[in-house]
Amino acid sequence: MRRQFRATNHVASAALALALLLPAASSHAVWQWMRGAALTDFKDSDWTMLKETARHVLSDLPDREQANWSNQETGNKGSIIALATFQYEGQKCRLAAMRNITFRGRDDRSSYTLCQQADGDWIFVPESSIRGSMATEAAGAEAPEAAGEGEADTAAAADSES
Repeated sequence: MRRQFRATNHVASAALALALLLPAASSHAVWQWMRGAALTDFKDSDWTMLKETARHVLSDLPDREQANWSNQETGNKGSIIALATFQYEGQKCRLAAMRNITFRGRDDRSSYTLCQQADGDWIFVPESSIRGSMATEAAGAEAPEAAGEGEADTAAAADSES
């Protein structure tokens, strides 16, 4: 059961990242396959609020500072918090946790990693890619501590929190 939850959590994270980058109408379509998930209750105005809040957290807030959003029209709400900031392949990346609660009482939580591109946009980077890169760096490093293991531990700890 826990393994299935983790798999759903990671797939939901990837879909969230797509939703952050797609127009509102397309974003809603990304989630249609996830029947029963909180995000399937979202209207375009919810997506707009979620994306604005995510961009604000990722671009402006320090680690561990939470931002909330709430849509009075739909009754949906959520929160986003950046858990850690680190460099990956020369890009600023943020490990973030998201919680969404719908008017129906659905309560979903997930964590994801997004990296900022040169144009300022944030894109999803699978945790497996980041861990693989850190493992490669560790193999070539003189001392294991120099490989950024603390960042990988932070990512693992945040993943286990969700």
